[in-house]
Amino acid sequence: MKLRFEKNKDGEIIVKVDEKTFSTKDYIEMIKEIKNEKKIDAEFGSDITEEEEISVKSMLESINNIEEADYQETNSVDESVGEDEEEINPDDIPF
Repeated sequence: MKLRFEKNKDGEIIVKVDEKTFSTKDYIEMIKEIKNEKKIDAEFGSDITEEEEISVKSMLESINNIEEADYQETNSVDESVGEDEEEINPDDIPF
């Protein structure tokens, strides 16, 4: 999975997958891919600063290094997605 990090008109960082705003369904797919040992990649818009890029790369490195043992400690993920799926608020993303 490749995530694209850009800034919106208000200067907030947003995440896109396939040119669409990152959604709950994308989080579920990302978790499945991590569990199947696939790596998460990123690309960056030209307006992302070097500091922001370093922060995102550090986060993705941590995500990509999650091991199967980490999954055994958690409950199963509810994969159902409702018709009125919400978009992720950029303010809820920790970077």
